[in-house]
Amino acid sequence: MYNKDLMKQAIKESGMTIRAISAKTGIKYETLRRKLHGRNPWFLDEVGEISRVLRLTGKERNEIFFGPELTDQ
Repeated sequence: MYNKDLMKQAIKESGMTIRAISAKTGIKYETLRRKLHGRNPWFLDEVGEISRVLRLTGKERNEIFFGPELTDQ
């Protein structure tokens, strides 16, 4: 359900690097890279932290992490 393309877009729009996001979320850089590439699963606390750091709306968060069926909530 994780949408890598939407995440890539959100990161680009934030103007931050992966290293900066790693530092602000507390997720180790290599772990974050694996998650961003879909190799490791996201935990709910990480979803919350990255959503906060990237300033994602609830709709954006749901589209990226949970799929389109939750975007209207």
